[in-house]
Amino acid sequence: MFWEEHGCEAEWCVGDPDDPIPLLLRLRLPRPLGGVGVDILWAHKRWQREALNQAMEIRVSRMKLPVLHPEDLVLMKLEAGGPQDLLDVETLLSKAPPELDSRRLTRKARALGLHVLLRKCSP
Repeated sequence: MFWEEHGCEAEWCVGDPDDPIPLLLRLRLPRPLGGVGVDILWAHKRWQREALNQAMEIRVSRMKLPVLHPEDLVLMKLEAGGPQDLLDVETLLSKAPPELDSRRLTRKARALGLHVLLRKCSP
């Protein structure tokens, strides 16, 4: 695989058909690139594709990488709903980056039926 040939660790995670994240590629970049881990999701829902269109760019080493806007990351983690995902949401909300718009997050969580879970994870 391309990623492994370039020193990355790569793991495909395939969920059940009703899994909120049915396909995920988890990569860990090599140490010279910071050893950063990334998850690449298959955006199979319209709101997920919209989230990708609103992605922000961050610089890792000499590369610019698109990352989800904080609200969209929270929503995807809420939808995944695993214990680590919910801990991640609690951490993101307790140390909210300045880019996080809590009103937009609440509005989108309500539209997706995730607002009760969001409230449980809020500080």
